[in-house]
Amino acid sequence: MREKHMLTILIVVGSIAILGSIKVPLKTVPSMRNFVNTTEEIWTYITSEDTKIECKADEKLYLSLISIEFQRSYYYRMKKMCYSLVGRFDPQHKEVMTIHSPGQKKYDLRVRNSSVHAPPGGKCLKYFQLKAKGQEYKLYKNYCQYLLHRPHTNQFNCTEKKTPYI
Repeated sequence: MREKHMLTILIVVGSIAILGSIKVPLKTVPSMRNFVNTTEEIWTYITSEDTKIECKADEKLYLSLISIEFQRSYYYRMKKMCYSLVGRFDPQHKEVMTIHSPGQKKYDLRVRNSSVHAPPGGKCLKYFQLKAKGQEYKLYKNYCQYLLHRPHTNQFNCTEKKTPYI
């Protein structure tokens, strides 16, 4: 099963949370490529997409200058699902990554695993709420850490090492 819509990911929270107490000027635009260039899982904390999934996490498989291939895992109806996706970085807007695009836009507020223990900062939440226009669904729960490394239940072998196709 593949998602077939455009995903615009806002990484403001991840960048600020990782920097900790360092103040990021408002004029600074965080780089999506830098944010996803990590060995940590990246969690979708909240999304504007009305969905029944929870505990959505991405893990980098391969990164180039223009794109990333990553493994996505999440829980749907108490079953772990996972598959590989490709995200393309927008050269005009370095904070944007497009995953697939016929039509629908959604916004995710994402955080790295090392900073998911605390809720995102107020500025990040306000910016997300402005972009998401009132659509807000929390995907990350405290028990997601435990579920992340459990075996998957779908037909795709997510532990198999393969050659990237980007």
